[in-house]
Amino acid sequence: MKRTIFKFCCILCLISSFAYAQSDATFLEAVHKLFDQEKVFQVESKRLMKNTQEIDHALINFETLLNAEHKTTQALITLDTALGTIEKVLVIAELVPQTKEEAQILKKNIAIVHKPVATAAKKMSQIDAKIVPLQKATHKTEKVTSALVKVETGFREMSLRYFDAVGLVAQCEHDDTILGIVNHSYVVYVGIDKEVNHINNTYDNIKHIPQKSLHALSVEFEKLAKLEAPLLNLHKKLVPLYHALNDLEHVLNQHIGVKPAYPCGVKTCHHEVSYPCGVKKCKKLGASYPCGVKTCTKKAPYPCGVKTCHVEISVSVADAIKGADMIEHKIESSVSSFVYKALKEVGLGSIVKDLEHQAQNLLKPVLKKLNLSIDTSLPSLDINLNLAMIEAGIADLEKFENELIKLGKILDMQSPTFAPYTQKLEVLNADIKAVLGSPRCKNIK
Repeated sequence: MKRTIFKFCCILCLISSFAYAQSDATFLEAVHKLFDQEKVFQVESKRLMKNTQEIDHALINFETLLNAEHKTTQALITLDTALGTIEKVLVIAELVPQTKEEAQILKKNIAIVHKPVATAAKKMSQIDAKIVPLQKATHKTEKVTSALVKVETGFREMSLRYFDAVGLVAQCEHDDTILGIVNHSYVVYVGIDKEVNHINNTYDNIKHIPQKSLHALSVEFEKLAKLEAPLLNLHKKLVPLYHALNDLEHVLNQHIGVKPAYPCGVKTCHHEVSYPCGVKKCKKLGASYPCGVKTCTKKAPYPCGVKTCHVEISVSVADAIKGADMIEHKIESSVSSFVYKALKEVGLGSIVKDLEHQAQNLLKPVLKKLNLSIDTSLPSLDINLNLAMIEAGIADLEKFENELIKLGKILDMQSPTFAPYTQKLEVLNADIKAVLGSPRCKNIK
């Protein structure tokens, strides 16, 4: 605006130096009228662009809310699956005495929160299916408004350049040709401003079409968008728990073992015994003759202590942590009654303790990673969005889009509304170009 005021002040200063007062007065009046009409154009074109930009921004924001709704739906579905999985695998932690009570508490809390999550996920999936056509309708309408913004921006910039050109011409030594350019420009922009004002008034009448339904939907979608963060937060806590429970299951399924010794009978040793085994033969002068009793030896067994045997005993970690009675039961069921009796005579206590110690050593590292103290609380998951609201929003957007398309066709400078003005401006632009190239404008830059 300052640029325009300065431009016309310069014009007025130049006019004051002209020799013909009557001619100057007529020209001055024409310039004043065009200047006032340019201000009208400035106001109306800004109003036009503001109307379209406000709608465009509102539609973009609404699209963002629709995307947020979809993210919330996905978060609910993901959490629903995760809660169901954790409920099942928590039975693993219930097998371990150290974590049994905590696992039961968490399992109960998860069951409490899982029901509303599952219900909300089902409801949101139904909404999400309806969101797709709403997103398409919103995007189509936004594309129309975005195109209108470009058209209106180009229209405004073209007009401002035209006013600048007329301002240059007005600084030349004016004559009837230049006065005609100014007057005809005024007439053209009176008509243009009238049409732009009419379009702005039409905007005022059609802007309300989607406002009610989209506002109601926006309120609901904003509520739903706020649910995404706590849903993701709870799921984030469940992921490491799931992996820790899998590790725990792997450890519980591992087998540990010992190979104890036990008495299994009398130990047998052997020693050599001599015994007569025939007649001893001697030789004298080439002749054989009996000369005594022949003696042989053999190894004879004799008891020399208690015989020791070894047996391999293997139990799972899951059984080992159930206590001494379970370990003894597993040993008894895996060996013969003779071996079991012999082990009892030796003493099962040390064997049991050894197995328990091995089991605990395997469990310790995985139990450190097992966090069962999880806060499962969530905000209210009551989904009150009526699907009919979405249908109403789609219908309103389609109606609104059609109205915007009509305005877009009018705003086309080749439309029946603006084509006559466009043709006149083309003629005037040719005149301006010719005048600016003439000697009367030689001092104009």
